Amino acid sequence: MRIVTVAAALAAGFISIAPSASAHDEDAVLGAVNFPVSCTPQAQKLFNKAAALLYSFHWSRVDNALIEVLEADPACSMAFWAKAVASMDNPLGSRPTPKQEREGWLAVEKARQMAPKTERERDYVAAVEAFFKDHGTVTYEIRAEAYEKAMARLHARYPDDSEAAVLYAFWLQVTADRNDQSFSKQLRSAAILEKVFAANPH
Repeated sequence: MRIVTVAAALAAGFISIAPSASAHDEDAVLGAVNFPVSCTPQAQKLFNKAAALLYSFHWSRVDNALIEVLEADPACSMAFWAKAVASMDNPLGSRPTPKQEREGWLAVEKARQMAPKTERERDYVAAVEAFFKDHGTVTYEIRAEAYEKAMARLHARYPDDSEAAVLYAFWLQVTADRNDQSFSKQLRSAAILEKVFAANPH
């Protein structure tokens, strides 16, 4: 029961930031994110902030935050990975529009063209590519399942990577069968997130 409660609380927390809060207040509730990327130290600091905004679905600020990342390091390809993920919108609430899917695919292509510097970064880009590839001809449901499987592989390959764990756990919530009374995916998601929360309480 506690795990189910944690899962519900985490899902609610993803969408609970009040739009009327000041920028200072918003920063205070974003939490601490350390998402290592092979960019300059200043770009890394800005990328962490962008990732925190991304996790909170703060669309009004994500794009500007990623512009700042690229201004600090024009070769930071993971900024385009983050743009692709942002283009998914909040899949717990609504599916991305055709325009968002086109933007997501363009971001994936840009990230690939910039040749991510590490194998881990290439794996992140390949995972999100699974969602946006063939978005014009393949159904959302098929692509959502493909992305879930790609994130499962990413999490398995980098078990100590808390960002891979969080993103995989979140997507388990997205693809969970709402008619499954065993709540198998939700419970798996919560179990992953409880471990991440224990190690990263902020």
